Amino acid sequence: MENAKYFLLYLPNIIAKVYNAHMQLHSQKLRIRNKKFYDEIRGIKKEKILGVAVDWSKSFHKVMVFDFSGKILVKPFEIDTLRKGYDKLLKAVQKQERKIKAKKIFVVIEPSGSWAYSLILNLGKDFEELWLVNPYQTASNRKEKMIIGLKTDDIDLCSLADLLIRGECYKYVKEKEIYTQLKIRTYWRHNKIEMRTRLLNQICQRLGKVYPSVSVMQTGFRKVFDTAAFKCLMHLDKTPTEVLALGKERLKNILPTKAINVRSRHASTIMTAFSKYLSPDDNIVKIELEILKKDIRIYEAIEAEIKVIEDEMTKLVNYTEGKYLLNQISGITDIMIASYIGIIGSVNKYENAKKIFSLSGLAPKIKESGGKAIKGMGMIRKGNKYLGTLLFKMARCAIFNEPYFYAHFIKMRKKKNKPYRKSIASVAKKINNTLFAIIRDKKPFSAPAISAG
Repeated sequence: MENAKYFLLYLPNIIAKVYNAHMQLHSQKLRIRNKKFYDEIRGIKKEKILGVAVDWSKSFHKVMVFDFSGKILVKPFEIDTLRKGYDKLLKAVQKQERKIKAKKIFVVIEPSGSWAYSLILNLGKDFEELWLVNPYQTASNRKEKMIIGLKTDDIDLCSLADLLIRGECYKYVKEKEIYTQLKIRTYWRHNKIEMRTRLLNQICQRLGKVYPSVSVMQTGFRKVFDTAAFKCLMHLDKTPTEVLALGKERLKNILPTKAINVRSRHASTIMTAFSKYLSPDDNIVKIELEILKKDIRIYEAIEAEIKVIEDEMTKLVNYTEGKYLLNQISGITDIMIASYIGIIGSVNKYENAKKIFSLSGLAPKIKESGGKAIKGMGMIRKGNKYLGTLLFKMARCAIFNEPYFYAHFIKMRKKKNKPYRKSIASVAKKINNTLFAIIRDKKPFSAPAISAG
């Protein structure tokens, strides 16, 4: 705690020195990266730029008001998560705005967590300059300042303020309502697909307990669940002992399959399997079947709701920039395009395709030493996991359906001797670049000629 107080005491000098040193850097790369931010403050005195750092939490938020010379105008104070607390924040900012006659007001906050959702939407509505900082950046900044081992709200506020003054943040862009609708549905679908997969795995494991002889005849539990003969068994709702007691002819007549030859084949398969089956106690099997039916009903309900959402997403994407991407690349479905736009939002807010791909976590790690970039260190693996998974899936589908991307995959694998995952990631990058170019140029996809070599 003493270290935190010491840090706060000298914060104005620290921020001022860091800011001045940063502005005097001659690195063209750094200047380009922060150009948008510096365009916002160019020609304005640092004392006339008001900064507001907000560190959110589940039960309360902490706020600090400062100017860009590094002077703390309002020491860190707490607000509750209700309207009363938000009004307190607005009053504190408005008071300092009048006091220093501020020309610009910047608000900075970490966007992670559902508890910050409402706060960010309200800040975006009331402040023109709302800037966001990745939590990883905040943690890294603490390490750079050698504030290791301490975790207090005041220090986090100082870290956020430092990042804002240095321009190490990105601007909040309010999306059109159509993109918000698509985004909410996209993330709902992703979460429910994960839930459906977990439930399907549970069903398959239970099927193996109830009808192990059938599962042995197939190549894995999932294939058993998708087998028509096995679905017939689910509708029968009978134990193996009860099925054997029916006999082949009676079983064939009550199977819920229309074609006679199919019913006969399914009946033979089931009777052959169960005649060799070491049946457990029927009472135990009945309990398992009862629970299995409940799981299947839940699975089918989730499946039906996912289908409804997917239909809505494919309709919504037609009212966005994503309409230019539909039916352009073989193997990439409409729901993939809808998910892509749902995750990244409007493409217009990105300078180039690289900005989008960097969010996926599939970009390669690059470190600099002695002014030289060191590559070949694997993927960065941080960013939006849904975007990374989606681009990876797009790449795999395109490889099997579009010769242009298949040729690139083979080139990476054979000529450049890249591992499988890195080769797929390279294809994913090329697909992302292609999608960005289609929207930017408003022209259909035309695959370049594949070189013979």
